[in-house]
This record gives sequence, C-alpha cells and structure tokens, in this order.
Amino acid sequence: MRRAAALTAVALAAGCGGGEGDEPIGGRVAVPNRDSSPPSAAVSLRLPGSGVVARAAQPGGPAPEPVRLTRPRLTGTTVGTDEDSGLPRVRVAVTESISCRAGGGRIVRRPRVHYFPPSQVERIRSAPGARIPVRAARTETVRLGRACPAGAEPVRLEGELWGDATNGLGLEAVTPHIHFRWSGR
Repeated sequence: MRRAAALTAVALAAGCGGGEGDEPIGGRVAVPNRDSSPPSAAVSLRLPGSGVVARAAQPGGPAPEPVRLTRPRLTGTTVGTDEDSGLPRVRVAVTESISCRAGGGRIVRRPRVHYFPPSQVERIRSAPGARIPVRAARTETVRLGRACPAGAEPVRLEGELWGDATNGLGLEAVTPHIHFRWSGR
C-alpha cells in the first residue's frame, strides 16, 4: 500500500518543475542497516514550449509510444522515491543515433550517450543512520544532434530517454525507455 502511494506521488511529480541537478523533495529518513526493496522511479519527456508528452515508471506499465520531436531538443525529468532507505541519487539518461548528411550527400551515423550526472566508478551507498531525502528529482534539457562531423548537418535522429534512482543501500530502479525520433528539413 505504501509503495502504491509512493508510485502515485512519483508519477504526479514527474511532470513538475525542479531545476537541474538532484533536488530533494519532501522529508528525510535514516538509512537502515538492511532493506531489500528497491526505490521507485518515474521519467517524463517534455518538448520545448509544451508540456509533458510521455511518461514511464518503475514499477509501472510498459514504455509509452515513440515521441516525434518537433526540434532536436528535449527536457527529461526523473523523480525517485524510497521511503524506507532514502534516495541519494536520481539520474536522467539519453542515447541518440544521429544521421548526418556530409559532402556529396553521404550519410554518416554517430552514436551519442548523455548521463546526468555522469556515470560513477563507485557504487552509491549511504552510511546506515545517515538522514537522506526520501524523494529527489533531476531535470535536464538536452540539445540533440550535435555530434556531426565538420561540414555535415543532422538530418535525422532517434534515441531513448530513461531515468534511474538509487536508494541509500545502493539498490536501483530503472524506468522503461521512452523512444523518440526527429527528422530535419
């Protein structure tokens, strides 16, 4: 029951504001010695000048339908919750495969990955007894299609947006991926 209420709160908050970076929302909890339940996480995709066009959550249903971007830019928001072990980190992640038109009409494909914050070598884990937020959010705006070689321009891209949340004991929740596409002129 508590998990269902937490998921509802995460889903509702996923479209809400928040600046860039991990932002604590709500209360704090002392990290326990043990907890086998992972956090919950929700991600939303917002287009420039418009509202949320897609959401995905873990736990939750399947990924939404692919989103057609009007410009090569999107804003992703991840909101995570763990009322038992707290939440020291949430992350927004984007992959893209860019098709660039080079000289002579030749198409060059470039992959690109964005992690906010960047990947870490160490596992996230908080000391038992530390008081950390039960909820956190991160919002990032990503300009896409910026990896074409000199003299080439992006003509198409496709990719995925997802979010993840890590609780105080290092357990993770990863949302279903939201697929997106953009075609240039």
